Amino acid sequence: MLKLALVAIPGVIAIALVWATLSSQLPFWLLASLWIVGFLVAIIVVTLIELKIKLDAMRKQNAQEDTKPKE
Repeated sequence: MLKLALVAIPGVIAIALVWATLSSQLPFWLLASLWIVGFLVAIIVVTLIELKIKLDAMRKQNAQEDTKPKE
């Protein structure tokens, strides 16, 4: 589910940016700032999702190590 979100959320942001650019008559500075904010949001979202995936993997590994019998 998280790996799907890793691809889907930036894709939706990109589609929204292209749609906003093509369908609106906004000034250049506003479009440029919209694209910059969109890319920053996409980068932050991807980073947070990757951290969540790695954290879940570490928790799973720690749980497996805790259930192993100690020698």
